[in-house]
Amino acid sequence: MRQIIRLLLSAMAANCRRRLLMKAGVFGPVPVCRSVGSQWDAVVVGSDDDAGEDGGFVVVVAAAGTRRAAEIRRQTALGFTREVNSRKFQLISSFYLPSVRYDGGMRSYDQYCSIAKALDVVGDRWTLLIIRELLLQGSCRFTDLKNGLPGVAANLLSTRLRELEQVELISREDAPPPVATTLYRLTETGLALEPALKALGLWGLRYMTDMRPEDAFLAQWLAYAPAWFVADIDPEAPSAIIQLCSGGTHAVVEVGAGRVDSRIGEVADPDLILDGPPPAVLGVLTGVIDIEQAMQLGLTTRGRRDVLTRLRPVGRETGHP
Repeated sequence: MRQIIRLLLSAMAANCRRRLLMKAGVFGPVPVCRSVGSQWDAVVVGSDDDAGEDGGFVVVVAAAGTRRAAEIRRQTALGFTREVNSRKFQLISSFYLPSVRYDGGMRSYDQYCSIAKALDVVGDRWTLLIIRELLLQGSCRFTDLKNGLPGVAANLLSTRLRELEQVELISREDAPPPVATTLYRLTETGLALEPALKALGLWGLRYMTDMRPEDAFLAQWLAYAPAWFVADIDPEAPSAIIQLCSGGTHAVVEVGAGRVDSRIGEVADPDLILDGPPPAVLGVLTGVIDIEQAMQLGLTTRGRRDVLTRLRPVGRETGHP
């Protein structure tokens, strides 16, 4: 019966405009099918403000005609629970129904403005982080993307990838054996977002001084920050290598000839080792905090600390530290 109701609801939703369904509060029952001795109804609970991350909503299948009010515990794709008064419907089952976009595209601000148009495409939650991972990892599998996005639900990631493919920011290809799986990669339009992400990340450094216990931290995030946000202001100086160790991850920073390159990994004999919590390591490397503040946060150093004097945040290559 549950599967039948799912199919019927999907068919019904495909022919309805989402905005007609998503009115405020609790909706009246929408007849779905009739079983012997009882009327089955689908009750849509929720509004735009508390919809799931992909704009979907919870469908509750209930039997009408009960004399008592039941409290329905609704579970959305966000993973939180909320008590909702179901009036006179007795809970039978519930499941999450993703958003059906009748226009075939993403939500729009409906503004003739290039910023609004850009946000129409990349403004949904997780979208820019998907772009970030594809910039860092290159062509990769669905599993690789999900591993690089702690906290994202698999169904939501699938939705976002499908949307990004529709607007031609990413493409997919079937890799030959032995990989034999689908790979996702950025198109030329998607790659054009790199300067925007770098500017956004540089602006976001001011909020990196604190790290919450629940904040995830991955090796590729340690590795990309120096290459994206740090400049070498002494291109005539000898090349130097900095080993970063933080949060159980390791990255190598190579400074020389006016360039800063970084990668995941370790080296045998670096010129400087920075070891400590992410706010300390990234903070001192990107110039958000000085070395004394970083050491108060738990940073330890071994080697030539003078290497740090040739590094400046991008955009502040001139002047004194």
